[in-house]
Amino acid sequence: MARLNFLYGFIGTNRTGKSSVARNLAESWKRSNPNGMIIAHDPQDNFKELADVFIEPEQDDWAEKCCNFRNCLLILDDFRLINDGNRPVKGLSKLLYYRAKWNIDIITIFHNPSLVINALAHFISHYFIFMTNAQEGSFKNKIPNYSLCIAASDEVNKYVSLYGRGTWPKFPYIIVDCEKQKLMAINMEKKLTNIKISEVSKRRN
Repeated sequence: MARLNFLYGFIGTNRTGKSSVARNLAESWKRSNPNGMIIAHDPQDNFKELADVFIEPEQDDWAEKCCNFRNCLLILDDFRLINDGNRPVKGLSKLLYYRAKWNIDIITIFHNPSLVINALAHFISHYFIFMTNAQEGSFKNKIPNYSLCIAASDEVNKYVSLYGRGTWPKFPYIIVDCEKQKLMAINMEKKLTNIKISEVSKRRN
């Protein structure tokens, strides 16, 4: 049976644990896929001991080249360094549409929701929301499931204001499940699994 592929979006300001959590996910992925390849755009050297292939910022054809890989994990840290416009670079749309057929999982990492491009936003199944300084409009303009992401951001920011950003390996963040429209708090003293988009909308009106 073919495995289900994922496309995760990490959003948070600097030093909030995004890359540490993404690295843990990548390590888990490698254990489950020992023959799989990890490809990374890694300007901060957070994945240098894990990745098999590295994408350099000056590689304009990186997405086209990634279309040639199979059974791999693609990590795109500081995504806007390799896609500085709002339109996807050549090859990225094809990569997104065929990733399940090619068995490609993707982790994208952003400092702010305003940096997410629409071509990615419509494919991301889960957002990992860390502390962010983003305004509500940044989520609304970029993310289809913005109501849940805003609620998650509010909860994380409140928690961090009281207890701090956390330290390795326990950083507070909330996973937004776009399909089930639910939130799940990680490393926080909160139970958010039953919050649905209708309840979020009521709370914000």
